Amino acid sequence: MLRSALDMWKGNVMEPLIHFIVPFIVLTLVGVDVKKAFPISLLALLPDFDAFFLVHRSLSHSIMVVLAVAVPIALLTYKLKPRLLNYVILA
Repeated sequence: MLRSALDMWKGNVMEPLIHFIVPFIVLTLVGVDVKKAFPISLLALLPDFDAFFLVHRSLSHSIMVVLAVAVPIALLTYKLKPRLLNYVILA
């Protein structure tokens, strides 16, 4: 199973690379420090981890799943550390 997932990524290395580079460039262009932009950009790779479960580009790539994860994180961030909410929204 793990081998099949790795084969999926090996065939298209550019996709995870683009998923990291685009947010990183956007974050740095809007003034986010590189040390903060790097880990935030790594979050953009999370949707591709479904490849390890051999369900790549299925339900995990839908807007409903994104909202089900993003909204609670945004609400929790707003409650605990409101100054970081802009980073959550950018991510």
